[in-house]
Amino acid sequence: MALKEKIIKCFNSKAYTYQNAADMQPQVAARLADRFASVSAKNVLEIGCGTGFLSQHLLHSFPDAQLLLTDIAPAMVDITRDRFQKNANVFVKAMDGEALETSTQFDLIVSSMTLHWFTNFKHSLQQIIEKLTPGGQLVFAMLGKNSLLEWRNIFQEVAIVAPTPAFPDHQKLAQHFPELKIEVEVSEQRYRNTHEFLKTLKAIGAHAAQAKHVVLSSGRLRRLMQRLDRVSPDGVNISYEVVYGSYTKS
Repeated sequence: MALKEKIIKCFNSKAYTYQNAADMQPQVAARLADRFASVSAKNVLEIGCGTGFLSQHLLHSFPDAQLLLTDIAPAMVDITRDRFQKNANVFVKAMDGEALETSTQFDLIVSSMTLHWFTNFKHSLQQIIEKLTPGGQLVFAMLGKNSLLEWRNIFQEVAIVAPTPAFPDHQKLAQHFPELKIEVEVSEQRYRNTHEFLKTLKAIGAHAAQAKHVVLSSGRLRRLMQRLDRVSPDGVNISYEVVYGSYTKS
């Protein structure tokens, strides 16, 4: 199964546990909303709306704008559509952010905790930029390459490819798109143990494995979990490198 098909399947299956299980997502959405608070926009596109963490901020900031909220997972779209069904200016549609099926140009395009799932990041970002009106802005937040280091290092120690996304390198991103303004913040989420951390990832659907990942037996996975627990017996801290980016089209 291709990675994108896995992503859709995983997020579809966990659409109804996502809202309560997500820990980093609402925090990042709130911080991202601060970054477009002073923007003026009549047409707004959100890529990867999920269940609406960032969408609610968009509605608050742009009550009179046309908002198109999109997500690749149809089950997520159904939840968000129901959530905002009373808002006549909000349209919700299942759509792949890497293949935007719309002829509309947008004054503002936003995305929170989604772009790191893209399979062709450089090409896709260029396609998104082309959907901006002159003077339009792209504002996004995504996970960077140093995310989940504690878990990934356990796999590296035993020479196994970790089942995590190939998170983008913000330094390479800056080289490819020098017009981007990039800020990087590293935060830690504390979990009671490794099992709780992995349970949270699964509950939000963020467990689609890379193609090169070898499926482990339950016994071997358990031993890797115990290995991380031994490193942090009083609770597991997991690092998240959040990359905030903004771009204004000339």
